[in-house]
Parts: sequence; C-alpha cells; structure tokens
Amino acid sequence: MGESVVERVKRALTSPTIQSRCADVASVFSSLPVEDLHTSFPGLLSNIFGFDGSQGWHLHILTKDMHQNDYNTVRAFLSPRGTLFQLIAKLQAHPSVISFDFPFSSIPVGASAGES
Repeated sequence: MGESVVERVKRALTSPTIQSRCADVASVFSSLPVEDLHTSFPGLLSNIFGFDGSQGWHLHILTKDMHQNDYNTVRAFLSPRGTLFQLIAKLQAHPSVISFDFPFSSIPVGASAGES
C-alpha cells in the first residue's frame, strides 16, 4: 500500500535541505488531484512563510551572497513561472473548489494598518 497524501505532503515539507524540499514539494504537489491540493495548499504556504508562528523556510536569512544555490532554488520556486504559481494556476482552473480562510492575525502589521 502506498503513502497517503498526508504522508507524502509531510515528507516533502520536511526534506532536509531547501533544494530537496523545493524539488519534493514540486513533485508531490504537482501530482495531487485538485481536491487534495486545495486541502494541502494552506499548509504549504504556512510551511514556507511561517504563518503559524514558525520560522518557515527561513527566507529572511537567505541571501545570494551567503547561500547562492539555495537562493537560486527558492527564487525559481517562488518566481511567477515557478512551482508555487503553477500550483496557484492549477487551483484557479477550478474556481468552484477554491476557497480559503486566512486569519487576519497572520497579515503583517504594515499591510493591515488601514484596518481599524
């Protein structure tokens, strides 16, 4: 019996290096049916950007000068033609499936300054 979707996603998100993580995420998430992608996508975003209070992928310390290979890998992954946006496009192709709740508390302070 093969791995469940949850196990495959967890394995991809916990790959030991940023380069292997990007490759594993691309492989696992691109092969998911839209319904499973929809369920797993918020967790992917949280894992990358740290919305849940974690440090995410430590993007804030990733610099071209210090970690050129990792920097280039993440840059390609997050680029408009990269894996993340390909997954977004896949979800947008099925508008009846996509609906996400995003906690207001996760929006950076500067971005939410207009709210009262």
